Amino acid sequence: MRIPRNEDFESVGVAGLYPCGEGAGYAGGIMSAAMDGIRAAEAVAAKYSPFEGKVGSDLAKTETKDEIRRRMRAFRDALPEEERKKKSLEIQRKVEAGDLYRSARCILIYVSVGSEADTRGIIEDALLNGKKVYCPSCEKLKKSKDPVTGGIVRDGGVMDFYRIRSMQDLSESNFGIPEPKKISQNLYRGAEPALMIMPGIAFDIKRNRVGYKGGYYDRYLNEHGHFGLHTLAIAFDAQVVPSIPASGRDVKPSVIVTESRII
Repeated sequence: MRIPRNEDFESVGVAGLYPCGEGAGYAGGIMSAAMDGIRAAEAVAAKYSPFEGKVGSDLAKTETKDEIRRRMRAFRDALPEEERKKKSLEIQRKVEAGDLYRSARCILIYVSVGSEADTRGIIEDALLNGKKVYCPSCEKLKKSKDPVTGGIVRDGGVMDFYRIRSMQDLSESNFGIPEPKKISQNLYRGAEPALMIMPGIAFDIKRNRVGYKGGYYDRYLNEHGHFGLHTLAIAFDAQVVPSIPASGRDVKPSVIVTESRII
């Protein structure tokens, strides 16, 4: 029996019913019925989505980086603590089982804060296994006046990595992030190949990255390309979207590791 429906794929007689496939008259063709089902599902998602009718890749393509940042922060912050711990542990296991990590003698790695995927377990494993561990120390963006226009200009902040030998070598910075002390002999200078584990608020399937807006990692990697660093990013599954805006100076990680896949 065919159930009549309107142009939005909803049943004419029953609100909230979205007939498709055989119910909409596609009794003979499997592919036709399947495609009809996909169109009906998209119509349902568009109607009930909190993102103003945008679904799938269309949502990602029309969002700005700031919109992506807000949405992903809200998602992470809403994760129950136990679920976040479980997902973080799965990510840690995948990182530690990978060739990039296992073969690396030096690890450049940020210290996670808030609702980020946890990196402390990776740091502790690296220290326990005799790897040299370096954590970032950042200087804030500096403000200055443009001599011509008189407007405020932001100069790029500086980030360097300093070696730690235990978690006790970290103290809270002005950013509220645990950082190492800036001791010259502990500075990473690129003498040994290293794996950099980098943060990000969102990624896409082409490994484009949305960071926290400071540009620290993009600048560091563009300026220190001669170090020959391998790069790996970690994130929760839901932080990987179909597509995000990217520019020529945005640096992609070589690999992204989530709790369920490696990209």
